[in-house]
Order: sequence, then structure tokens, then C-alpha cells
Amino acid sequence: MEQSHTYAVWRNKACLIGLNWLKIAVLLLTAHTASAQFDTLLNRPFNDRFSQLLSLQKDNRDAQTDAALVSQLSALESLASKKGDKKFLAELATVRFKLLKIANDTAQQQLKAEFQKAISTAQSMNYTQLEATLEFFMGNHYWESNDYPPAIQHYEKAYELSNNLTGRDYYLKQEIAYQLGIKYYYLTDYTTSLHYLEKALEDENPLDTVKPKIAIYNTLGLVFLHQDKLDDAKNSFNKALEYARLANSPIWIGNLSGNLGHVYVLQGEMEKGEALLRTDMEISLARGAKGSASGAMLELANLNFNRGRVELAEQQMDSAIQIMGARMPYHRKKTLFPLLSKINAFKGRWQAAAMYIDSSLVVMDSMARMDNAVQILRLKQLVELQASRVEIAEREVKIRKKTLQVYVMIAGLLFAVIGGFLIFRQKEKADLAKKRSDELLLNILPKGVADELKSTGVSKAKKFQDTTVLFCDFKNFTQYSEEMEPEELVRILDSYFKAFDQIVADFGLEKIKTVGDAYICIAGLPEPNPQHAEKVVRCALKFQDIMQNNQAGWGLRIGIHSGPVVAGIVGIKKFAYDIWGDTVNTAARMEQSSEAGKVNISQTTYELVKDKFICTYRGKIAAKHKGELDMYFVEGYNEQ
Repeated sequence: MEQSHTYAVWRNKACLIGLNWLKIAVLLLTAHTASAQFDTLLNRPFNDRFSQLLSLQKDNRDAQTDAALVSQLSALESLASKKGDKKFLAELATVRFKLLKIANDTAQQQLKAEFQKAISTAQSMNYTQLEATLEFFMGNHYWESNDYPPAIQHYEKAYELSNNLTGRDYYLKQEIAYQLGIKYYYLTDYTTSLHYLEKALEDENPLDTVKPKIAIYNTLGLVFLHQDKLDDAKNSFNKALEYARLANSPIWIGNLSGNLGHVYVLQGEMEKGEALLRTDMEISLARGAKGSASGAMLELANLNFNRGRVELAEQQMDSAIQIMGARMPYHRKKTLFPLLSKINAFKGRWQAAAMYIDSSLVVMDSMARMDNAVQILRLKQLVELQASRVEIAEREVKIRKKTLQVYVMIAGLLFAVIGGFLIFRQKEKADLAKKRSDELLLNILPKGVADELKSTGVSKAKKFQDTTVLFCDFKNFTQYSEEMEPEELVRILDSYFKAFDQIVADFGLEKIKTVGDAYICIAGLPEPNPQHAEKVVRCALKFQDIMQNNQAGWGLRIGIHSGPVVAGIVGIKKFAYDIWGDTVNTAARMEQSSEAGKVNISQTTYELVKDKFICTYRGKIAAKHKGELDMYFVEGYNEQ
């Protein structure tokens, strides 16, 4: 036992000695490596030097190697201090700053302190490249924390600084413009996104002239796709695909083939679309990209079903299900369940078809809730961003005003006039920023609801007792959509809806939404109106006048019902002011029971307007889930 204990003690001592020597060896090796790296980077231009420093971080991504990276940076900082290379020291501090994580409030404060210190250093050296890089990194930190307003502000500051540089002097200039483009795309501000993406294409990254353009053109294609500019989307995806082939990037080639295939299918070029989707599927399967492969398979399955290839569609659908497994994402279920329902119905399995229809409704409802949750967050933070810009502009006005007061005392009337002009211009900027913020909300919500959302951050649903709801849609719209070119169909639909919007505004009604070819509006909210029924009926007759005078020759069915509704905001992404209740359902039934060119009203609405309009009683007519309801056609105005 004694010998065994002694051996264990000596063994432990030996291990400790060996560990200490190992640490010394590691430190010596680190110092030697740092010295060699420093000699390599010394007197190199910013693009070469800083890109190599960032490559050190890319090689040290996990927690186990973070310590090695910090040690490496410390050794380089020591050498830079000895050499008196202040720019290199500032660059190393920036790379160290990039490693900080916003994990809690303490880390947040540390990050801001380090950021301000690094910015001051860069400004004192007039080192614009480094200052822009720091702003860019700070934008990344806030964006990764889902705090969009400060993220956008830092990105825009980085972009402003980079505008004074060329890509030859600053290789991150193109990347900053691209990141602003993709961030605004994520925030669904497609106009601003397009502006920055086009700016990104004007610059070149001298270290890589090919790969960045793949991502830029792909995002441009997605922006155009959301704007229904299919030809522009196709051109952008094609350019991205050219660069992907130059870069020999199979993942990008597959992904872009799928995006192009989707556009061709939307444009009715099924053969080209199918070939490109198949390319996406094959490449994604070969590269193990299950998400992209299953998406391509489902789109191919849907395409083949619509072309009568039911067995092939079912095989592709089953393969997609097998690839996705149990953890199937919602956006795939949105495509899968309707397809399962159609295939089962085609094969006479009606119970299964009905089950998958119900599943589709559940998935779409769940996706709407998730999308709405994200969208309200984005919209709220965009409003905060605009408010922040207003605050900054107003603060600048105050500073300029104080400065100009001194100038007035010194220089007299001339400087006062100039100062007044500058104050006016700054005030204009502040007012414009506030106007943009207000218009953003008022384009989506009634004024009262928008004011409530801005002041409290939320808007509660409210019940309105006396309202009248109008539903309308176009007869034979499904037939038109099958026979007409998509662009022509949308053009005609847009012309009608624009005319309806103007009429609704003229009568002081509230437009609720459009769903496909359906148009819904209401009177009596958000402000009560004792003439709600009369105004809606007059609006409906104006709608039919528009239809009669339009050369397209479409027919419009209109249904109207009066009663109480609940109104408010649902969800957050692409959220809208909506209405609910039995009154809404009954108005929809009135529309379904109407005829083209007619205005069909309920008994309740008739009692409110019978002295103002000539109406014809239609009798009791069966309505889905409502039984038999008394209905009237409005024939015209009562001139008495």
C-alpha cells in the first residue's frame, strides 16, 4: 500500500511537471506563430491584412478554439505594441470586439463600451475603413439579437462611411450594401431593398469578384418575385446562376435552378419549370440538402398532378415525405396537405381527402399566426426606427439652433438668415421622417387604431354595435384565371379594385381587405355612423355602375348585411385590421346568394334603408349554415 501511494504521488508530480512544460511549449509556439504572422501582415494594405485577420476567426468558430484565438490575438497585440504599429493594434481590437456576444445586460454594456472606445481610436487616426467596419460589426450584433432599429442605424452609418471609399481600398463596401439590401428584404421593404442591392452591384470586392454576386442577384430575384415582376426575377436568377457556375458551387446551382423553375411555372412554361426543378432536386439529393430536395419534389408533384400524371405525383410526394421525416416544417406542410387531399379525392378516398383538407386549414392558420407574430415585431421596430430618426433630427435641430444663436450675436443679420434656412431644412427632414412613419401605419390601419398602436404598442379588439358589411366577388373568376394570361388578369382586377378603393374613400367607409377576387368593406367603424347602411348600399350601387361602364365585361355579385361586429388586429406578420362575427358571415352568405349585376341585402339592412331605395323582395332563400333568409335586391334610389 505504502509503495503504491508513493508511486501515485510521484506519478501526479510527473504529470504536473509534464503539463507545465506542455503549456510553456504551447506559449512558445503561439509566440513564434504570432511573430511569423505579424511579419507576413506588416505593411500590407487594409484589404489584405484585415481579411487575413478575419480568416483567423473563421478557423476558430467553436468554444474549444476560442481560447486559442484569444491567445493568438494577445500575442499579435504584444508584437504590434513593440513595433509601434497603431493601425494594426486597432485592427486587432476590432477582431477581438467582433468576438463579444450580447448574452445579457452586462455583456451589452461591455459591448457598447468597447465599441465606443474602438470608434474613438479609429476616428483619431482618421481610419475610415476601420470605423465603417466597426459600425458594420455592431449592426450584425444587434441584428443577431433581433433588435432591428439599432441594427439598421449601424448598417446605414457603415454604408455612409464606405461611400467615401472605393472597393479597391475597402473590400467590405459591397458587402455592407448587400447586407442592407437583404435586411430590408427580410423586413419586407422591397423598394429600399432594391435600392441597396443595386448599389451593391455597382461595387466590386477585389478579393472575390464572383461569389458575392451570386447572393446579390439571388436576393434581387426574390425581391422581384415578391413584387410580381416575374421577368425581372427570371433575369436576376439567371445572372446568379451564371456566377454560380463560374464559382463551381453545386449548392447554389441547385438552389437557383429551383428558384428559376418556380418562376417558369408561374409564367406557364411548365416544361422548362419542370426541368429546372428536377435539376434542383437531383443536386440537392446528391449534396444531402434535404430541405431543398423535398421542396423541389413537392413542387414537381404538384405540377405533375395538375398535368394529369397522378401516379408520378404520388411517388414524388411519398419521396418528399420520406426525406422530410417526422420533423416536417410548416411551410412544406402548406404544400403537402392540399396535394394529399387532391390525390386522395382523385382516387375516391373521400374520407382521407377531407381529413387532409382539415389539416391544410390547421397548417395555414398556424403559419398565419407565426407569420403575423414576426410581422408585427418587424413593423413595430420599423416604426421605432423612424421615431428614432425623428428624435435624432430634432436633436440636430436644437444643436444647430444653439450654434446659430452664437453666430447671430457675432456675425449679425446675415448669419441669422442662413441659420433660419438651415433650421427650416432640418425641420423639414424631421417632419418628413415622422410623415413616413405615420403613412406606414395609416396605409394599413384606421387612424385611431394606428394612434393607439404608436402610443401603447398594442391595439385591443373592440365591438361595434351598428355596422353594415359589404362582400363582393366576380362571377366566373376561376374561369377567367384559367383562360387569361396572369398579367392581364391581375391588370383588370387591379383596375377594378382601385376604382372600388376610391368609391369607398368617397363614402367614408373602411376597406377591410381583399382575398383573391373578393373585396370586403364596412361602415360604422372605427367611428359610429348613423347612416352606415345607406352609405354601404350607395357604395354598392356605385360599384355596379363601374362594372357596367367597364369594357372588360366582368360581372360582380354583392351581398350586404347589418349588425354588430368585433374589429381589431390579428397576428403580426402582414397583419391587417379585420372583422369577425355573425354579421360578417351573414354578409358573405348574402354575396353567395346574389347575382351578377345585383345588390343583395338582408332583412335587417332592408329595414334600415327601405325609405331610401327601391327594393324587390326575393322571398326566403336557403343560405349555407343559416337556413332560409329573407333577401331583397336593391333596384335603385327612391326619388321621393
